[in-house]
Parts: sequence; C-alpha cells; structure tokens
Amino acid sequence: MWYLIYQRSAREANTNKEGSTMKTRKLYMAIDQYGQHYDGLTHPRKDLCNRLYNQHVEKMFCDGEDGQAYHTGYIIGGLWLNVYEVIPMRVKQ
Repeated sequence: MWYLIYQRSAREANTNKEGSTMKTRKLYMAIDQYGQHYDGLTHPRKDLCNRLYNQHVEKMFCDGEDGQAYHTGYIIGGLWLNVYEVIPMRVKQ
C-alpha cells in the first residue's frame, strides 16, 4: 500500500464559506522498519507512546544531501518509526 505525501507551501490556508481562514489540525502517520503503519496521529510522539505502551523515546535522525542531520522520526521499543505529515490531495477539475 503506497501513500502519497505532498508538501504544501506555508501560504496555503483553508477557508470556510465566509472566506475567513480556518486553523486545520495536522495529521501524521508513522511507518516502522517492518512496514507496519500507524495512522491518524495528531501528536506523533504522544500517540505512538500510547499505542506502543512505552514511555522511553529517542529521536531518530537522517543525513540529508546537504550533510545536515534531520529529525525524521522516533525509536520506540526497538521500532524505528519514520513520521510523515499526511496532506489530502485536492485537485480542481
């Protein structure tokens, strides 16, 4: 099962019927090294701790192409969890 994850610019905002901007709640998902996925995370660290019944969490980092280290997820109970922001795909037709 493949998930498409899109980045959107910081200028994009959702608007309601009256045209004013609304604050939307970000959704996240995590995938471990075995391919098990954890969906519907609103607070990734807190939600993963509750689901995996573990309180000890370490940050996981990955080296980027520019040589910088980037925080990409968490290590919880022997699972290496990469965290992704889920953004719905909306296309005008």
